[in-house]
Amino acid sequence: MSFYLVGFAIHLTKDCKSRLTNKSRLTNNSLLIIMNFNDPYWAFMKNNINIYWKAISNRERHAAISEIETIINRHGFIMDFHMFSDIEICFNIEIQEKKIPDLFADLNYHISMDTCETFTSDSEKERKIFLNITFLKGTGDLKIEVPAVPG
Repeated sequence: MSFYLVGFAIHLTKDCKSRLTNKSRLTNNSLLIIMNFNDPYWAFMKNNINIYWKAISNRERHAAISEIETIINRHGFIMDFHMFSDIEICFNIEIQEKKIPDLFADLNYHISMDTCETFTSDSEKERKIFLNITFLKGTGDLKIEVPAVPG
């Protein structure tokens, strides 16, 4: 049984391009990739792939982050995060491979996810997901008030 990953890629090395199947095609200016994991190269990469997801939220930033944090903690663990003003946040998530489809479905219900990577594995192997969320209501000018310290 073949294991396929379907997703969108922006940058591919020359070696990767030569290994794509004839089912790969351009859609909406993105390359839809179907990789056959029976190929030794992709079989190796399957075990070492980090997953990159992008999403957009039209909700208020604080409410969206709170909700997303709850969803992620239900399925996996937030290992790190970085805020970029009030425009974006990037999460570094660790999750068991078998829980990835449920996490994607739950996140996609609350925010607009633009990547689809499917896994049909029952493996408990840990994967890293890098989730980048853009907040449409952000201004790019987040100011954090630092209280005056007495003394």
